[in-house]
Amino acid sequence: MTFLDEISKDKQAVTLYKYNGNDIKVDSNLVEEKIDKKSDLIRICFVDLETTGTHKKNDFIIEIALKVIQINKYSGEQVKAIDAYESFQDPGVPIPKEASLINGITDEMVKDHEINWNRVNEILDISQLCVAHNASFDRAFLDRYSDNSKSKIWACSINDINWIEKGFTNFKLELLSHWHGFYYDSHRAMNDVNAMIHLVVHPHYAKDKPIIELINNARKFQSRMIVKFNYNEKLVSLIKSKRYMFNGSTKEWSKLIPEDELDNEKEWLASNIYDGIFSGLFEQVNLIDKYKDR
Repeated sequence: MTFLDEISKDKQAVTLYKYNGNDIKVDSNLVEEKIDKKSDLIRICFVDLETTGTHKKNDFIIEIALKVIQINKYSGEQVKAIDAYESFQDPGVPIPKEASLINGITDEMVKDHEINWNRVNEILDISQLCVAHNASFDRAFLDRYSDNSKSKIWACSINDINWIEKGFTNFKLELLSHWHGFYYDSHRAMNDVNAMIHLVVHPHYAKDKPIIELINNARKFQSRMIVKFNYNEKLVSLIKSKRYMFNGSTKEWSKLIPEDELDNEKEWLASNIYDGIFSGLFEQVNLIDKYKDR
């Protein structure tokens, strides 16, 4: 990885520092500046959820964390934490053992806890953009409970940043963090939020910070490419390599494509999936509908 190569140089090992988010704590004395479309500033709400499982309609939220930062949308500097909220949620059903093994959250920890959705909506209301690491997952759960979530533009810190171009070939938050020289107590909602923010504004990037690429890509119109084919191990491997996601209900593979990349994607699919003739479907996606569950 390019960043690890740079910090390790001739050493045989790299020392990671533990990141705890102390540099992005909410300042209760901060006076909020007025922000409009002409402002150099933008407010971004970073979101993470822990859930009982991965089924977007049948599983439940058991922990939520949101943190709003204010940042210069052109330079990625002047980072200030404006507001934050975190809470457990009793799902009303036992938390599966598999989920607890991942996030460390038990039935006892969530018992009698309830998310204050009015507070969540207040935080979303002051934000111009919502961001999650794998936004389609977090948005699907949040949209079930919050109309404010449904009306926001969402961006994804996986798909809206070209990590490969920056030298990183895996997009898991923990691994990207390690490759940027830090670690954290993962799979707890606010810890993940803090790590996400630290990653996209990382001081390694003197310019061209990932957060700027994410903001710019959030403004771009995209199309959803939809691909169907009979099961074939080779084709599945190929389509996964292009970061398509599988929908078990519709048996479709799909991916959001910037409109200026659409023709290239169709050519790739024609050559690699469809025996020379493009046979997929694509549909334009409204900015507000990006990462919305289908």
